[in-house]
Amino acid sequence: MGHPEAEVVLKTHNLPKLDYVIKESGIDLGLDIRDLRMLKDFYFDARYPGENYIRVSKEEANECIAIVDYVKRKVANFIESEGYCKICGSKLLSTGKCSNFDCDGNL
Repeated sequence: MGHPEAEVVLKTHNLPKLDYVIKESGIDLGLDIRDLRMLKDFYFDARYPGENYIRVSKEEANECIAIVDYVKRKVANFIESEGYCKICGSKLLSTGKCSNFDCDGNL
């Protein structure tokens, strides 16, 4: 059975909480909690106007892009190491091809 908070946290943009639930489920992707907090904070405070609205500098935006790329690589490497397709997430066949025949990974 999955983590009791997984269903709720998957529908949020709370990356630190999502990382916590993943770790509690036995998977440690080795992500930096400070980086995840930075992405979460900028996501809300820079996207939605209001009391906490902030402007993000070009340097901060580039740092966030680098963090996102790093997180994507970590997740993709984990998915591949567990025998799942990096494109659609379906289980790979023993041939290394995706079991989802509609997946672009089979082209």
